[in-house]
Amino acid sequence: MSKLYVDEIHPKTTSSAVLIPNKPLFMAPGNASGYQNTSNSNTIISDWNTSDSTISIMQGGMSFGSSGVTVPIAGIYEVFSSVIFKVENAEYGILMIYKNSDRITLSQSYNITTGVTTENSVATKAFVNCAAGDVLSIREQGQNAQWYNNGTYGTFSVQLIG
Repeated sequence: MSKLYVDEIHPKTTSSAVLIPNKPLFMAPGNASGYQNTSNSNTIISDWNTSDSTISIMQGGMSFGSSGVTVPIAGIYEVFSSVIFKVENAEYGILMIYKNSDRITLSQSYNITTGVTTENSVATKAFVNCAAGDVLSIREQGQNAQWYNNGTYGTFSVQLIG
């Protein structure tokens, strides 16, 4: 096996940057207007702002649709998402990562205090082994709770890491 030893890496151009060209990467902030009621069964969150290139990234063959992000090549992907849940009186909200129809993670916000409303940021993250064409999605579920992801209050990202 060969080894490469270097003391420095210099860019080919004068822009002073070494880039990983076209690495599969998706990142989008939330785009839902106002609080959304949770559903009683796992429901895909498709309200992500992919149209504003100053705050979202989609490159390397990634594609986004109402069912989630489709990965272009096989590999290990890092998946992250966050939203705010508003819960009160024994309500709960669940945030989940799915690969195709399989749940990978589950994070929950639950309020056991009667008469008190809480608003919590809930995040979930996973490293997911994918085949080309697999779909990664963020889903929500709850009981009488609401979720919010507008602007920087929510995010969804997927990147190839190995």
